[in-house]
Amino acid sequence: MEENKQDLLLLQAQQAVDERAWSQALALYEELYQIEQNLAVNQQLVNLAVRLEQFQLAQQYLLDYVEKYLGTNDDVDNVILIFTKNQNYILCHEIINKITSPTLYQHTQQALTLKEDEARTILQATFKARAREFKYLGMHDFAAQYHSYQTGLQLPLREHLAIARNLLLDEDVSDLVRITILASFMALKVKDEVSFLWLDNTVYTRKFSELVPPLATETAFIIQDTLYEELENTDPVTLAGLEQNIILRIRAAFPFVEQVITDPVTWTKYQIARFRGEELPDLNENDIRWLLKFDALFAKIGN
Repeated sequence: MEENKQDLLLLQAQQAVDERAWSQALALYEELYQIEQNLAVNQQLVNLAVRLEQFQLAQQYLLDYVEKYLGTNDDVDNVILIFTKNQNYILCHEIINKITSPTLYQHTQQALTLKEDEARTILQATFKARAREFKYLGMHDFAAQYHSYQTGLQLPLREHLAIARNLLLDEDVSDLVRITILASFMALKVKDEVSFLWLDNTVYTRKFSELVPPLATETAFIIQDTLYEELENTDPVTLAGLEQNIILRIRAAFPFVEQVITDPVTWTKYQIARFRGEELPDLNENDIRWLLKFDALFAKIGN
């Protein structure tokens, strides 16, 4: 019965496209997508949303299969169109940095740079206001800081990085915002040296091109192995409840994952026991201190 409904919806959607009834086709493909998500329907949704100039909707669907849109010139040109129409320049840079083909990557970088140059002329006043809000975010409470950080993501790359570098050294900026900026610098493939005030109130300088992404560290691999060994076959509910939180903590410890979690096996078992409300295993003082530090940080955002 469900298959018959899908077949009928697909037939109706294709007919609406043939008749250039774009809004009707979009609605039908959306209904189809709710029944079963797949790339073919996703591509139709993205293309129809673009045709209807519903770029926020196009971005929403594109993000479901974003890495499938990074293989051809036409696909990446569509990615750039959608994200720049939404003025989401930094997220666009982070996405195209996932492209593995050197030729395609160069093409995409050039195309995005041109779009940013065009936007600087058209949106000069808007960018100036956004830059000011982003630059002075340290003057506000955490909620307002995070909002201002999101505003900063709608600046072109050059302007965003110039301000973000200064924010990394601003002691009035929330630890969570500085952690987020550090993670973004890795995703943006910042290659040169970056100085930053970290969670231990020490200023460090690191060359980002030499750093290992947090989830690619040996510590992260050991944590993942331990988590699955302990829970995959015996307690999938705890696994599902813990996994994203643990990933968040590993990312937040960048670029000092190994110093924050020195005993990854026991640290993982400690997290499991905490989640279950069981007796806690012995964990060293350093790891407990950082664990509690991140508890306090994440409490601000409900994590």
